[in-house]
Amino acid sequence: MPRFNSKKCVTCGTVTSVFIPLEPSRNYRLVPGKHGMDQMVSADTGVEYVYQNGRLLMPCRGCGRLRSTSRVIGVIRSDRPCNAKCLGATGHHCECACGGKNHGAGFEA
Repeated sequence: MPRFNSKKCVTCGTVTSVFIPLEPSRNYRLVPGKHGMDQMVSADTGVEYVYQNGRLLMPCRGCGRLRSTSRVIGVIRSDRPCNAKCLGATGHHCECACGGKNHGAGFEA
C-alpha cells in the first residue's frame, strides 16, 4: 500500500497523510463516484477517499475540506534508519530504510 501526503491546508495549516491501497481490500471498498471519479471508502471509518487523475483527494484532518495529495516515492536505503525526521516529513520523496512507508506518518488522517 502506498502512502499519500498533502501539502499544508490553506484553510487551517494542517498536513494530512494516509496509507491506503490502490485496489479494493478487506478494509476498503471501491465505489463509483461523480464525474467518473472512483471513491475508496474505508470500511472501518466510512471516510471516502477520491482518486482523480492519479491523485488522491482526501479530507483534511484539521478542517475536513478535500485536499489533493501526492503519492510518496520511496527508495529503500538500509544505511539510513527511519527516524522522527521521516515520520514528520511533509514532502513526497523518501530515502531511508522504510522506503516511504512511514514518510509523513506523524500526520496520519
